[in-house]
Amino acid sequence: MTLQEEDLIKEFDQLFTVETQISDLKKGIKDSLASFADSNVISKRSVSSAYALYKRYKTGKLGIDSDQMSLEAMVDMYFTQTNPDAVGSGKEDEGN
Repeated sequence: MTLQEEDLIKEFDQLFTVETQISDLKKGIKDSLASFADSNVISKRSVSSAYALYKRYKTGKLGIDSDQMSLEAMVDMYFTQTNPDAVGSGKEDEGN
């Protein structure tokens, strides 16, 4: 093997820099979502969950299937209108 220590450290330094930038960007996204939730007086958990759903649709990890969407709408309807006491308010993390 002809690997030189200098080349290895240079490569690792570059990768570490990129990884640090990614981490900072992810923290910025989390902060933006929290700020959006605060500004609109909604649960941070709800905003984060909705954003996660958005990303799954956007990346194609969740397809748009009319049957699935109809079934999910029925479940939503059941828990939000027919049986509202069956679930929490979704506001348990208001202060977080």
